[in-house]
Amino acid sequence: MFKGYYINGVAVKDNGSICFLAKKIRDDLDPVLDEELYKKRLVVYHHNEHGDEQWGDVSWSGRGAMCIATIIRPLSQVIVADMNGYIYAIGSGAEEGNQIPDEPVITNIRSIDGYAYVAGTFRYVAKRGDNNNWQELNNGIKRPNLKEANSIAGFEFIDGFSETEMYAGGGKGDLWQFNGETWCQVPFPSDMLLESICCGQDGFVYIGVQSGTVFKGRNDEWRMIHCGNLALPFRQMVWYQDRVWATSDYGVWKIVDDEVIRADLPSEVSVCAGYIDCNDKTLVLASINGAARLENEEWDILIDCFEAEENSDNQ
Repeated sequence: MFKGYYINGVAVKDNGSICFLAKKIRDDLDPVLDEELYKKRLVVYHHNEHGDEQWGDVSWSGRGAMCIATIIRPLSQVIVADMNGYIYAIGSGAEEGNQIPDEPVITNIRSIDGYAYVAGTFRYVAKRGDNNNWQELNNGIKRPNLKEANSIAGFEFIDGFSETEMYAGGGKGDLWQFNGETWCQVPFPSDMLLESICCGQDGFVYIGVQSGTVFKGRNDEWRMIHCGNLALPFRQMVWYQDRVWATSDYGVWKIVDDEVIRADLPSEVSVCAGYIDCNDKTLVLASINGAARLENEEWDILIDCFEAEENSDNQ
């Protein structure tokens, strides 16, 4: 299922099943201009099944860049969104694909209180309710113009403690807070590019910005806890057990007592750095090199792309 593809997304379901996004490897296409020419694939690992029932996949052609999340409301499903607002959801005996009617440019999808929320350029946010209906949440939002949306404003991420306290942001310090009824812009203390977010179970919001710098806060109070000097920002941040875990293609970090510390991982695990997700029991890393799972303080390798290619070449 992964031969000729590389992994560029991961999500962990509440039941422990693990879902991967994969993109066709093509050397003849421009990775930005030709995005819709790359074939895409969703691969699901059903951890409680055996044999041929353990893995399943769905493929697409003509879709834009995709993002992935798992939800429990209204059904337990994995849900995928492409940048043009195409939505695919599968699980709990249901499978459906449709289009968000607003035709937004989607950058991120996240589960908040079990429901799927999407964020996008021009400060777009919408919630998926029952019957696959999408409700745009724009009360209080000031739409950026095209120039602003291409440079300083617009949402790259969304997360929340609940449906009555959510945060969405992107651009140069463009952070907004939602109280369940209306949005207001947060006076963020930096104009660095906002890249990732995690609403931690310790009651604080962690924002990853350019160069691996991290801010911590909530409401109107924010402070820098780490000044980064990395070539890449943290792509994704999650709360697992008692701390934030953050990752980029260059590695995995933990935030412990406001210190950003590089995770000490086995070499076969560290090469899987790139994308990250978790549930209460399981943390998964995934990348072009493969995927690794952490459970009960033990790592195991789910997918080894190097070994798979070698075995395929020898057949």
